[in-house]
Amino acid sequence: MNVTTEGNPADDIAKTAFNVYKQIKQSYSKIEQFIHETKVSNSILVSDISGNAQDIFRDVERIWLYPVAGDNDNFVLTVVAQFKIPHRKKSSRTSYINDSEKLGDMVYVAGGTFLMGSKEFYDETPVHRVVLDAFYIDKYEVTNKQFCEFLNAKRRHATNNALWLDISNKDSKIVIYDKKYVTEMGYANHPVTMVSWFGAKEYAKWAGKRLPTEAEWEYAAGGGNKSKHFKYSGSDRLNDVAWYNKNSRRATHPIGKKQPNELDLYDMSGNVLEWCSDWYSRSYYKRSPINNPTGPSSGDHRVLRGASWKDKSEDIHYKNRYAFSPGSCYNTVGFRCAK
Repeated sequence: MNVTTEGNPADDIAKTAFNVYKQIKQSYSKIEQFIHETKVSNSILVSDISGNAQDIFRDVERIWLYPVAGDNDNFVLTVVAQFKIPHRKKSSRTSYINDSEKLGDMVYVAGGTFLMGSKEFYDETPVHRVVLDAFYIDKYEVTNKQFCEFLNAKRRHATNNALWLDISNKDSKIVIYDKKYVTEMGYANHPVTMVSWFGAKEYAKWAGKRLPTEAEWEYAAGGGNKSKHFKYSGSDRLNDVAWYNKNSRRATHPIGKKQPNELDLYDMSGNVLEWCSDWYSRSYYKRSPINNPTGPSSGDHRVLRGASWKDKSEDIHYKNRYAFSPGSCYNTVGFRCAK
């Protein structure tokens, strides 16, 4: 957004940004950071804004600006930090989360027996009996905000041996600003993407958790011992429970905005694919043990389960199996943790 400054630049920036602020306030109940550019050469405090213009931004701590190249009288609004907008009231018609609720909750999944697999695709056969011990699994997919906390604690997004997050890719909603990892505007509560299996594993370890096994993931997605045997995770109507190519507008969405499944788990049939701990083998189901299977002992690819915002409805059911190289990073892939 270009802003021509005359007189007090702080006043002009506030007036020009007012419409943007109104849109943001209508769309989000809480925004912690707005990052549009990473190079900043000037800033103003909201206290420098005079009169009514200052009142417009009473919820904002600082506005960052930088001059357009070759013209010191023009500025671009780049960062608005620390919005403190009142939370919206939760609708009485829905139990879905809003942005003010605490993230990172885990759901207890009682142990039990279920039939794993399907007759849909070769690598989902044969349908076989599996017995699992009890475990916990994240209610929501890990978000950009949560993954930023991990990266800032580790002060890196890769090791010498493995890339955790492809931050150089334009589809990454996490960027480096002022030597810290931050989320782009409006994406804090979206599932993290462009994350490798190594990054997912390291995050889980840092959080005191682990990645779910493929069997745990399928059992939880199907509702565990509360299963109503839906086609998708939580419903026979895909639009009720998933973001996919027909409703996603070709992008991820904030977690927890669709209907949960029988265990109160969200987005397991569509938003992002999710890494599991197992190595992948297309014939593993033929030799899988009954009790607590953990996958082959080695392989070239790791298992992913679920579906993404990009998938077609005809390709989605919660027993789907996918496999990618553990070092790969895609805008359709994220994860959740177990314990």
